[in-house]
Amino acid sequence: MAADSARLLFDDAAGAWYAHTGHLLYTDRAGGLYAAPFDPDRLTLRGGAVPVIDDVAPTAFTLSASGAVLYSTYASSRTPAELVWVTRDGAAQPVDPEWQGRFEYPALSPDGEALAVSLQEESIHLWIRRSDGGRQRLTNEGSVNWRPTWMPDGRSVAYISNQDVSSQDDFDVYLSRADGTAPAELILNHDFGVWEIEHSLDGRWQVLRADETGGDSNIRARRLDGDTTLVPVVADRSTSTQVALSPDSHWLAYSSDETGRFEVYVVSFPDAQAKRLVSRDGGTEPRWAHSGRELFFKSAGMLVVVEVPPGPIFTPGVPRPLFSVAGYRGAINRPQYDVTPDDRRFVMIRELGANAPGELIYVENWFEELKAKVGN
Repeated sequence: MAADSARLLFDDAAGAWYAHTGHLLYTDRAGGLYAAPFDPDRLTLRGGAVPVIDDVAPTAFTLSASGAVLYSTYASSRTPAELVWVTRDGAAQPVDPEWQGRFEYPALSPDGEALAVSLQEESIHLWIRRSDGGRQRLTNEGSVNWRPTWMPDGRSVAYISNQDVSSQDDFDVYLSRADGTAPAELILNHDFGVWEIEHSLDGRWQVLRADETGGDSNIRARRLDGDTTLVPVVADRSTSTQVALSPDSHWLAYSSDETGRFEVYVVSFPDAQAKRLVSRDGGTEPRWAHSGRELFFKSAGMLVVVEVPPGPIFTPGVPRPLFSVAGYRGAINRPQYDVTPDDRRFVMIRELGANAPGELIYVENWFEELKAKVGN
């Protein structure tokens, strides 16, 4: 085979392994292990991929030459949970005691009167829960609709979806009216699958995160009027996720593993000329206070807060712990909580009956099961 003849085999993979049984294995970004017959000489698939183990966490899988496998399950895809309000001292109260399920990625409307959240049943769909207790399913197309973000006027929600039936692994950005009175509108079709989207409060900028060539997870932005060309903000060989644009659009917070572990960084936006490490002991899931004077994130099992003094130079204070996040859902792709407009409470997802992130499972002689499910 010629040098540099790379080819795309799977759109939505996170981690891949070859088994000498003649199968290529990969974990899906949404969870689960898949396998397809593979020709290692031609580097081509000999058949389509099929699911072989449910609920495997992305990249949390390994196998030996003898056929033993070790993997971790992804609790958020298995266990029911509830939405809760959590105060700064850690006191929690259910948002809706009558509503439980496999929730993902809650997002509050700008006025705090509505909550968008994904609910996984047979498929993953977006729901709106209003302060009067009313609930409405917002999406019907596609098998995955998640990671919502509200538009500044509070009337519409942007989200990531694979509802383009021509490619179920191609995740694009859609916009739906929060009252469900109009069909979803495709607002961004990127060359690569999009995993996060944000809009500035002034309505001038759109920020996205996509996994691009070579699997690099990059952050780009574009203006919504005039020249709408995508420009790089954080584009390097590290994994950069969990974008969070400050209320004044001057700063972008994100989580990156550029040092070997995930830490929270802030860069000037959109030029990214100034960059500052904010966390000190690892950090994920940054969220700005609506005041712009605080930045929240998770670190060492706690939700912490950093004060952000006003001024043209970003000079964060020392991270200060607020409360333990044990038992609350977390992720490396998008924050699993949001902040109320008054910055006094957080909406979080609390696991029911299982505080562990999942199970570690070891299986011997697994190749026979693999061949039975996929074929030779």
